[in-house]
Amino acid sequence: MTTTSSKPCHGILASTRRAFRRRHPGLMSWCVVPSFCMLMALSQAMAGTNGASSIDTRAGKSASVHIGARDGDVQARFAFFGSSFAEWTQRFWSWSMSIPVNVGPATDKTGINCGINQSGPVWFLAAPLGGTNTISCAIPAGKVILAPAVTYLNDYPCPDPTFEPPSGQTLEDFLTQGATAYIDNFTASVELDGKALPVYRVTAGLQSFTAAKDLSSIDACVTGSPQLGVADGEYVLIGRLSPGSHVLHIHVDSPFGSSDTTFHLTIK
Repeated sequence: MTTTSSKPCHGILASTRRAFRRRHPGLMSWCVVPSFCMLMALSQAMAGTNGASSIDTRAGKSASVHIGARDGDVQARFAFFGSSFAEWTQRFWSWSMSIPVNVGPATDKTGINCGINQSGPVWFLAAPLGGTNTISCAIPAGKVILAPAVTYLNDYPCPDPTFEPPSGQTLEDFLTQGATAYIDNFTASVELDGKALPVYRVTAGLQSFTAAKDLSSIDACVTGSPQLGVADGEYVLIGRLSPGSHVLHIHVDSPFGSSDTTFHLTIK
């Protein structure tokens, strides 16, 4: 799905806001947006001396996946480690939702739990969205990092009986419409060690996931059993960083407020 600024946002966004307030009534006091619109740490862009030149940038498995740069209509499809960018964002959400709320990325405001359930060649980097945060995270050398600047998973089913696609609309289209209308409102600026990084928009397709049951305390739609959702967000795909310390700064603006986070990354 391409990034545009001409989506029919107003009516969709209004209904989406109402749905978010019903689903996350306790989150609005501390979070700019509800729990699973999360601010993620970004690392080195796929260019420069620390860029991951070994990443396969050929077309990904899903021909429908388009990644649009925030600064224009640039589109690309590419795969790394055998899966498309969108498929990796789905894996990010499967990872994030599987972690209990008290140690998960939606509530970890220090980074102490950033290594929980991390495995494989891609490291998922996350932190809450809202206010001012300082996060520290140690990452093994040689990892490629996938990190959203902001992302939202529109999950289903929900207790609200009106949260259903209208007649003639597929569930995937219904969930995608809500997710994209919300993410359209966010802009992110990111710097790593004082250098600006590009941020890319990725809308993934319908996915299955199983969330930790206690996440229902911040997302009323969580069942603790296999369920469906569609994720949208602004992401950076990061090449292998050089060993040592790196400072990452992320600023996110939206009609709901601003968020400012500094990440202290240690690659070792």
